Amino acid sequence: MKVSTRAHYGLRAVIAISEMARSGLPVSVSDVARAENLSDTYLEQLVSKLRRAGILRSYRGARGGYELVRDPDTITVAEVLKAAGEQIVFPECTTPEGCELAHQRGHVCASSHFWQNLNSMVNKIAEETTVGSLIRNYEEEMGKMQAENRQ
Repeated sequence: MKVSTRAHYGLRAVIAISEMARSGLPVSVSDVARAENLSDTYLEQLVSKLRRAGILRSYRGARGGYELVRDPDTITVAEVLKAAGEQIVFPECTTPEGCELAHQRGHVCASSHFWQNLNSMVNKIAEETTVGSLIRNYEEEMGKMQAENRQ
């Protein structure tokens, strides 16, 4: 499985907007793009999808930008990926309908059950992991690294 750029950048954008909007001001796409080293144009397309999905709210004008609609602890990774137009799916062969071998032989291959389980586990993690928890984990790790560097 390979995570698409759109999924990766969409999640990075939501996290960055959540962190940067703590000041109480909307965050511009150019600020997020600069902070995350992403293309403004590509990011604009992503945040537009995230806005339409109800994850981001937009404000127009000179001081316009984006902010999260909800608390980051209520926004899951699965929601962000879906809003970005992505889904976590392992080989299509995880179902009899998507399995070439099943069409030929009438049954799925021996590894199909493994892929089904892996797909279920990854999706469960994405549904249970929130943007808020990712931010807290990151801040905790950064705090540990800074403490180690001071010693």
